[in-house]
Amino acid sequence: MTTGPATLLLLLDVHQVLDELFLAHQTALLDRNLTSANAALGQFAAQLAQHIEDEEAHILPVYAARVTAPEGAKVEFFQMEHRKLQRVLGDLQAMLLLVEPSNAKSIIELLDKEASFKDLFRHHDSRERTFLYPLLAATLSPAEQSEILERINQPSKP
Repeated sequence: MTTGPATLLLLLDVHQVLDELFLAHQTALLDRNLTSANAALGQFAAQLAQHIEDEEAHILPVYAARVTAPEGAKVEFFQMEHRKLQRVLGDLQAMLLLVEPSNAKSIIELLDKEASFKDLFRHHDSRERTFLYPLLAATLSPAEQSEILERINQPSKP
């Protein structure tokens, strides 16, 4: 993403990894391979939870202290979106447990519900790309950014 010293903007790559995991889940779902679909969704959920934990522990407190956030980009918005993402994802995981590979209707219903989740995730990603990371990176020195990056768990690709 950047060619110079490591910046907080590198953390935006986490969402790409999450997108790849969700695609692996949906591809397995289309193949009616519920074991793989469940495993990929579990990986997605674990990495999303880690990402949220990292943001709330290491990013949002610094953002709140250093950035005069515009309306619509306050810490509370990010926290609220995190809770909603986790709640909807829990619903998807519960739905997946009820899907039967031979029942196309239940697969389609899950995919429809997942489309709403993906819209929510894209909206959250856009808010972070537009506000959270650029505004925070602009207020921190390269050394401060590197220090934060060292405390963040980097996701593993699928």
